[in-house]
Amino acid sequence: MTRLDHAGTARLKAAVLTHGVTFTPAALSYASSSSAKGLQRVYNAPRGAAAGAPQEIVMTDPDGYRLCVSAVAPVPGREPLSVDVVDGSLVIRNSRWTGAEVEVALVRQPAYYLETLPSGQPITRVVSSCGETELNVWPWHDCAITQLCRFCGVNRVQRRAGGGDLLTARELGRSRSDAIEAWFADLAVAVKIAVGDPCYADELFPMIISGNLADGMLDRQAEIYADIAREIRPLLGDKPGHEGLVAMSAPPNDLGLLALQADAGITTMAINLEAFDEDAFLRECPGKARIGRERYLAALARSAEIFGPGFAWTNFVLGLEPIDRLLDGCATLAALGVVPGASVLHFDEGATVRDAVPPTFDEVLGFYQDLADLYRGHGFRPYFSSRALRSSLANEAYAGRL
Repeated sequence: MTRLDHAGTARLKAAVLTHGVTFTPAALSYASSSSAKGLQRVYNAPRGAAAGAPQEIVMTDPDGYRLCVSAVAPVPGREPLSVDVVDGSLVIRNSRWTGAEVEVALVRQPAYYLETLPSGQPITRVVSSCGETELNVWPWHDCAITQLCRFCGVNRVQRRAGGGDLLTARELGRSRSDAIEAWFADLAVAVKIAVGDPCYADELFPMIISGNLADGMLDRQAEIYADIAREIRPLLGDKPGHEGLVAMSAPPNDLGLLALQADAGITTMAINLEAFDEDAFLRECPGKARIGRERYLAALARSAEIFGPGFAWTNFVLGLEPIDRLLDGCATLAALGVVPGASVLHFDEGATVRDAVPPTFDEVLGFYQDLADLYRGHGFRPYFSSRALRSSLANEAYAGRL
């Protein structure tokens, strides 16, 4: 147990997301001995993370409210929180936050991570876990968009990690149809094993997620996602949360393919703008800007029509543009039936973002409280749950915990 002034888990999570976190040698040893889930090394690669660093931290308030937060990199110029071991228990603190009782733990590696598929490949080639209850199905682990978003270092991280067992968007760009077929051969087995894992016993939030294929192959990406959905939707049973099966993808060139994906069993479509302001979008998301901001907006509007209001999502990176401008954009999209969300900017290996900085603690609290009011006004709910959504405070604000 540790003590935090004026706050429970929600404000502590805000402190982690705006200041970053480090692990003492004792905490790293604790993580190793307790089978904590390690960094994914694809979409979770905090800049300068220590070897063996955990991917996520779980915190529980005395009243049982439980949440998960990403172990994000320290923010330059701000004092990070430190995870340590005191009297055999984990604590998290810095010189400012030292108050209300919070139980601190690390997310354990799911048992299914140790499984090998019939092809001989590790199961994590096909599925992985985020937070405690999100199941990611990912066909490729890199991005072949013309230029990466500047806050994303996925390609550099994937190259450094080797990725010999991973299907890549670059392979598919070279018409390696046999590569995707080999991946599909493992898909059903991998999902059946993962869905049966105890980590998803009381919550399951399934998502199809990947980087983008090359700009000219985005229709093919939509078709592949539809093929995945047809195969796995019957395997999910009645466990998925209110969002059903989520797909996170780029807008296809042919927006009619959104209906194909809905017919295949995808129930929520997430198409992430990352920044609403036109200048910020062009500066921070040059590859997406080449695809076209208007196409993103058109795809979101069409998704709200096809999947229904509240079942079209877009995510932003909080810190890339003025907060007032972003809130205006959120209101614009909400009026179309699109649920806007935001993850707090964090610094990953390989990212090239330069001038943007994460918002302050107080700015984060204010933004998510305003976003929660917007949700209530439109009858929306935040993405997933507090146990799965790790770099946002949308659930915590919606629950009135800030």
